[in-house]
Amino acid sequence: MDLPNLADPSYIDRVNRAVDFITAHLGERIRLEDVADAACFSPFHFHRVFRMLMGETLGAFIKRVRLERAVFLLSHQPGATLTEIALDCGFSSSSDFSRSFRARYGVAPRRFDLESFRRSGAEALRAKLPPADPAGSSDQFVANVRRQPARHVAYVRVYRPYQADNAPQAIARLLAWAEQRGLFEAWNGRPFAHGTEFFSLRAQLPVDYDPS
Repeated sequence: MDLPNLADPSYIDRVNRAVDFITAHLGERIRLEDVADAACFSPFHFHRVFRMLMGETLGAFIKRVRLERAVFLLSHQPGATLTEIALDCGFSSSSDFSRSFRARYGVAPRRFDLESFRRSGAEALRAKLPPADPAGSSDQFVANVRRQPARHVAYVRVYRPYQADNAPQAIARLLAWAEQRGLFEAWNGRPFAHGTEFFSLRAQLPVDYDPS
């Protein structure tokens, strides 16, 4: 039996829905049947499509994203116990979490060097960026952090965002989508993005739009 046409945009959209389902339920037991149902595939068909599009099995993807969330919690909730972090990330126990963490990062969670991890990530990102302008940047600005009310956002997910022009192309697609619907001028701003190099980037902008 031949593999499905993985260039079909509907397959990409359906796997994106599966990824959204997983990230929204990381603290729960995630079954193949439930993820496949969210993507409107049979479990067998979904498992094959997911692996071909994502480059890893569903189980490996879930464990990796749970561990990435654990690193975030270790950084931003230093007072949390290992059991609290383990359960919040969907692991059955702190011992199960510690084994998985050590297998991926080489050390136990409490011995994980967050500062070294941040530095290595920053260095890897800088290595992929074009050389800085010797004359310096003219973009002088002050960052302000503000709380915003809940809102709908439109987004596109980009895999391997720091390769080639993947991220700029995604932002261009997002802006074109917004302009076609008369949303961009009303917002009068720029999209923003977040993600990790291995997993994904989500370029997104807030919209007042009913997709139904």
